[in-house]
Amino acid sequence: MNISIKKNQLFDFIINQINFHFKDNVKVKKSDILSCLNLALDKTAFCFSKINKKYYYDKNNKKINFNHLNSDHLATFLYFLSYECFDNEKRISICDKIYYLNKSLNSVDIYYQVKLPDIFLLVHPVGTVLGRAIYEDYLMEF
Repeated sequence: MNISIKKNQLFDFIINQINFHFKDNVKVKKSDILSCLNLALDKTAFCFSKINKKYYYDKNNKKINFNHLNSDHLATFLYFLSYECFDNEKRISICDKIYYLNKSLNSVDIYYQVKLPDIFLLVHPVGTVLGRAIYEDYLMEF
């Protein structure tokens, strides 16, 4: 996968954003959620590999693209991260912070307990609200 910054830098970027926005003296450490970060990145890569759009997947070069400064990409990654932290029984306060970060940065309201499909596309997701429901692969939100 082509990531706009190195994987380790991406993970530090996310941790720094969480701790910058939520100064409650309970710092999130990368070691707290490293497995979830990796799972979320893997899920993001799989999801993007099924989206036939140049900003997600370059079918000519067979390369998945992830740009941490593309809010559509970041919103997807942060959703997967919050869900993986919840699914792997991390502290609820961590799940809440990641969910809230996504809501603050991208105006996306997708709670970490909501199970989205493995393949979905958020296009200009500002104002998106997805509640508890049954969603199928290839969900597209405009």
